[in-house]
Amino acid sequence: MGLTGADWQEALLPHLDEAELAAWERARGRRVVELAGRHWAAIAPGFYQPLHVLARIRANEIRRPQPLAWGWRAVLDPVDRAHANASLPVHVLPDLPGYTLERLQPRRRQQIRKALREVDVVALDDPSAVIDQGFALAMQAQARNPDVTVAGRDEFGRWVEAFMAPRRGLVLGCLRHDRLLALCFGYAVGGVNYEHMTYVGEAGLPHNLALCLFHLKVLIAQRTSGVTTIVNGLHARENPKLCEFKTRQGLVIEHVPTRLAIQPLAGFALRRWRPDQYYRLTGAA
Repeated sequence: MGLTGADWQEALLPHLDEAELAAWERARGRRVVELAGRHWAAIAPGFYQPLHVLARIRANEIRRPQPLAWGWRAVLDPVDRAHANASLPVHVLPDLPGYTLERLQPRRRQQIRKALREVDVVALDDPSAVIDQGFALAMQAQARNPDVTVAGRDEFGRWVEAFMAPRRGLVLGCLRHDRLLALCFGYAVGGVNYEHMTYVGEAGLPHNLALCLFHLKVLIAQRTSGVTTIVNGLHARENPKLCEFKTRQGLVIEHVPTRLAIQPLAGFALRRWRPDQYYRLTGAA
């Protein structure tokens, strides 16, 4: 099955509103709760946060999304910053409009230029082809790194279909001799570009494609009207190699003020036995 799409230099990010984001999540089988016009989902059984993670929400709108929820959090509107009792530790790219390749270290610039000579990067448009070749890449990525979560092929297929038909985000693929070497998914909502997932297969590793794809996604976000922020996941402090990689990409760790509610016993247990997960929920060491 062939892979088709436009050259990355012609691509733009589709810009969703929160209702469209909720429709996508429901299409791939996730349960979404609407509360005061915001859409929430569980990131762990019983713990909720808004689907649009960096949505600025007024303090009086942040309340229990479900009767049995044991915890919930949301980023605060700046006017309610005084109500913050926690923070969200995220990797963000500072000064998106001012980003250029020259911001990176010489070796990284060299690696990106070399990758662009060796592969073709396209904005893919055929979900069937992405499912056909992309699932194998996802499995290879998971075999190298158990932290990469990959559902079964059927669920992977539903996720891709929901993402691409209708088009809710951008899927970039790196091709060499018509073979897919790497794949990444990203979307934008409320001015924020979220990186959803990047998969690099074994054959793509020598080409530094994760670095190259991130650079191209920044350039695409720059030229997409309304996008002001790039987020690249929560701070995984227990994975220093990943954090170092993101730092070399130009990302910084920002602690965004949040309002958090958590059942005390659950909070105590997480802090004692899952300190890194507790840190990502609360921003506290």
